Amino acid sequence: MTQLSIVLPCYNEGENLLNVVKDYQLCCQNREEVELILVDNGSQDETPQLLKKLLDDPHPFKLKVVTVAQNKGLGDGVMRGMQQAEGTYVAWSHADLQTPAKDVFALYDRLQQEPNAEHCFGKGFRTNDRGGDGLMTRLHTLCSRVILGYQMYEIYAQPKLFHRSFLDELKSHPEGFELDTFAFYKAMILKRPIIVVPVHFLARQAGESKWSTTSLSRLRFMARNFFYLIELRLRRLSGRL
Repeated sequence: MTQLSIVLPCYNEGENLLNVVKDYQLCCQNREEVELILVDNGSQDETPQLLKKLLDDPHPFKLKVVTVAQNKGLGDGVMRGMQQAEGTYVAWSHADLQTPAKDVFALYDRLQQEPNAEHCFGKGFRTNDRGGDGLMTRLHTLCSRVILGYQMYEIYAQPKLFHRSFLDELKSHPEGFELDTFAFYKAMILKRPIIVVPVHFLARQAGESKWSTTSLSRLRFMARNFFYLIELRLRRLSGRL
């Protein structure tokens, strides 16, 4: 039986994809029952062709490719992949080489040390200074604590990992980047133990960021997150969450 399914949404990550898979191959050499699910999230570059080639190559893990015709956002891509997951535990991370494969397995191993691992919610905690992006993270953290009323932190740090039973709590998920906020918030509402491992967020080597290409895009990202926090709070107050 597959023990761990890892979902990586890939949106125009053709320049990084082969190196991402190599990274997971190295980490899986001495591991069994791992499933890697690569989601072509409506890519318009060479990602579809590379994924087709990867399916024909040998891997130390079970490889699945999920194709999403139209990109609706990261959250939609992640959850499309999760729907195909067979693992007892499921995780998601990014396919841009900024979040190393070793972080997923470090979190999985840490979670397995817990006597009630199936009830825990695992996440990364970024430890390095990230300049302007770090400032945005702190601002988002402050807003989430004030609006939602929980001591949330490093909300967008990857990976996220949990027992597959938690998927039932994510049915009303957002389609965009807000999935990280939604999943973390749901875990805290349900009083699930939060298990954290330190991670080092790396600089992008190739390709383009999907949210912080300009100052205006960053402002839009923050505004969208702010209004989503209010939406979550209202849904909780009305009993719709």
